Amino acid sequence: MSIKILPARLANQIAAGEVVERPASVVKELVENSLDAGATRIDIEIEQGGAKCIRIKDNGNGVSKEELTLALSRHATSKIAHLDDLEAIVSLGFRGEALASVSSVARLTFTSKPAAQEQAWQAIAEGRDMQVNVQPAAHPQGTTVEVLDLFFNTPARRRFLKTEKTEFQHIDELIKRIALSRFDIAISLKHNNKVVRQYRAAPEQAQQEKRIASICSEQFIQHAVYFEHADSALKISGWVSDRLSPRALADVQYCYINGRMIRDKLVNHAIKQVYAHLLPQGMFPGYIIYIECDAKEVDVNVHPAKHEVRFHQARWVHDFISSTLNTTLNDSSLLNHQIDNTQGHNSIRVTEHAYQPPQIDDLHHQVSKDSHVSGTAQKQSPLEKASPNNRNGGGYKAGLSEQQVNAYCGFIKEASQQPIESSHGYKAELNKPVNTSAANILTLINEDYVLIQALSSVLMSLSDNGLLLMSLKEANRLIVSNHLYSAWQDGEVITQPLLLPVRFKAAPTMQKIAQKTCQLLNRLGFIYKFQSQFIIISQVPAYFRHAPIAVILPQLFDYLSTTTIDDNDDKTVKLLCSQLGLLLSTSQTEKTSSIMDIELLLTSVSQLSVEQLQQCFKQPDLSLLIQGIH
Repeated sequence: MSIKILPARLANQIAAGEVVERPASVVKELVENSLDAGATRIDIEIEQGGAKCIRIKDNGNGVSKEELTLALSRHATSKIAHLDDLEAIVSLGFRGEALASVSSVARLTFTSKPAAQEQAWQAIAEGRDMQVNVQPAAHPQGTTVEVLDLFFNTPARRRFLKTEKTEFQHIDELIKRIALSRFDIAISLKHNNKVVRQYRAAPEQAQQEKRIASICSEQFIQHAVYFEHADSALKISGWVSDRLSPRALADVQYCYINGRMIRDKLVNHAIKQVYAHLLPQGMFPGYIIYIECDAKEVDVNVHPAKHEVRFHQARWVHDFISSTLNTTLNDSSLLNHQIDNTQGHNSIRVTEHAYQPPQIDDLHHQVSKDSHVSGTAQKQSPLEKASPNNRNGGGYKAGLSEQQVNAYCGFIKEASQQPIESSHGYKAELNKPVNTSAANILTLINEDYVLIQALSSVLMSLSDNGLLLMSLKEANRLIVSNHLYSAWQDGEVITQPLLLPVRFKAAPTMQKIAQKTCQLLNRLGFIYKFQSQFIIISQVPAYFRHAPIAVILPQLFDYLSTTTIDDNDDKTVKLLCSQLGLLLSTSQTEKTSSIMDIELLLTSVSQLSVEQLQQCFKQPDLSLLIQGIH
């Protein structure tokens, strides 16, 4: 077959395959044209899910009679004129393909009247011959575009359309996204002559939150946090759900760049990274995020549907988003607000030890005939009941035999069914104890403690029966403080530069403390400088790379204001390292530990001194564990 240029009609239909996927694609292109035309009100009417009729009316600038025919031609647009314009696109549309593509697969009527023109004119085009007929019409200022019988001349494409309900759901979701991108626009949506959506213009934040509530649900806006942060080249603002309000579905996740709705992998990854340690597995954050930057810093000419973009400084944008959201979610006032909201509510936590044996007496007999269990014992925390003072009385009889301990371990294996999340992506059932060189991991309790069967001589020396309860937070605190102190002694602290420096406002007294302890903290890995009323942190120790530095350092300076620290005194420096470990462990939100995490922690903890081991390991009271730890 010889090479030849395709007819205009065939070329337009090929282009329509990229631009016009379904009725929602037509609505998107036409509504974006209305927004680019400066409309403040847009009315959308849909019939039969968009397959029969799509009618969009706006009060924008309009198109003059002389340009009507040209507007329906391919690659005809008023939005760009030179190559330089393509490198800094500020409009939503710019290719000049939408109207030509739509008119090639549907019957299109384009009616418009600019303010400077007395008479409105109407252009009519059908897919068969692509000829445009222009005639006078009655119409107020603005434009109305009517698309009838979509895909009437391409039956194969029409057969791929879904049901009327499904196609309209796609249009409805699209209008929701557009309504969230432009609060200053009034939008109405009708389907089969029934008003489905009615969004009034919302210039004030209170009105904007009402629109968000109507689109995303009242529950989302009640638990959402508004934020705004900017530097010289980038601004980010919006609403994000707090850490106490995860969603079962990823149904409220909207992101916009310079008013353009996008689904960008880079932005999604930055957001997911922030929430990775904040939400339970299988739960999702809700967010509405607006990013504003210089048009030259982002390339929107990536995909025909214009959903994807590329940033010229992708890593910087990624870290800017992560840092802003981290600061927002870890803000001290936000944390206090969340705590206040949870007080007075009975929250039920599903834990691995929520299992309650139906016949406790039979179970007592199974574990140990000699064990003494008090049925009226008051409930205490695991560490209180397992304190050394309680080892030889009150709850159980010391010196259990190996057979008795194994019997109890058998009970644990049957009672604990909830899996620990493995870092390798598979589920490890707790009824199969994980063996490490130091201990057998039996079960995770309340996500705060791990019940182990000691194997190493060091750990076995802490227990009369071979069972130990390890506090994960206390163990992490000791590891961090020991690492910092050892590195301080050796002068080899590994620091991590922050790609986006963190800053916070400091009172004059706090700045004096920061200046006084600057040399010591620099040696520990915290590199910072002063700028007016702010302290700017550029480097932190490796353990603090993803920690809320803007929360931790002010708390550290408050601690230093009441403590005398001598750079050359090992004892006071050790106290400082311990305080840093405590601040880090308390600032970290709860997350389900993986098997690998616990294995590495046990290996590291086993290197600690006996005195330190006694701080994170306690001997459990078997009677309490049998009854179920809550």
